[in-house]
Amino acid sequence: MNALYLFHDNTCPVSQRHREWLAKQAAIVPLHCVAHQAEEVPGRFPGIAAHLTPRNLTVVSDDGQLWTGPSAVVMCLFALEKHRELAERLALPNLLPYARTALELLSREVFEMNHLLRCSPPFELENLLRLNAEATRKYFQLPPAL
Repeated sequence: MNALYLFHDNTCPVSQRHREWLAKQAAIVPLHCVAHQAEEVPGRFPGIAAHLTPRNLTVVSDDGQLWTGPSAVVMCLFALEKHRELAERLALPNLLPYARTALELLSREVFEMNHLLRCSPPFELENLLRLNAEATRKYFQLPPAL
């Protein structure tokens, strides 16, 4: 396997955010993003239309293997340098149903924020929040500070 093709629903904001986040990550196996709605899909990937579902990821490898739903999420994460270990854990039967939730949290960068909020000493947390107040406000679409 030398490449993965990630099919996403271009009309779904969640799928779009996942695709954008995945595209920014350093990959061991290149991820090529393709919208379900792209005109080239039927001709370039015969038979794939039967596997594409709204608001869901589908992954096809260059050697023809296909994954949908949580398994597709695991394959996407497995292709990434920093998330291969997480993908291996999410592939376990009891964790597989939570793969999409993990991708949602990763794409919103909740894990990093949660870690910073829980583990930073009070003075570092204050500096972090003060120095990043405007960026944090915009990111979380909060009203301006009073």
